[in-house]
Amino acid sequence: MALAPFFDRVYGAVGAHLSVSRESLISALNEVVIGVVCAPSLSQNDRCIAELTTNLIARLYPKIAISADPAFEACLRQIASRINPCIEFLLLATWFGPLWRFNLAHPLGR
Repeated sequence: MALAPFFDRVYGAVGAHLSVSRESLISALNEVVIGVVCAPSLSQNDRCIAELTTNLIARLYPKIAISADPAFEACLRQIASRINPCIEFLLLATWFGPLWRFNLAHPLGR
């Protein structure tokens, strides 16, 4: 399991407000991959958004797919790995399950 080390604290803080068991939430999170897709040329604001998005995803989801230019992709992977050393990195091209993708190349995130 690749959940962040502090998942129990997060669940403890919100668990009473959710109508889902800890095990059900873990199972659901394990079935979802969040993808962060970045255009080749990003503004400073776009880079900050991608970094913040990656930071937040790594705190809850055990899997992430990142697509960006190689240097920035390495930066985003490092951010995610510092938060969750066990996070699993997947390739967007090879993932066939549920995928939520944040596309920073499109103004509406599509």
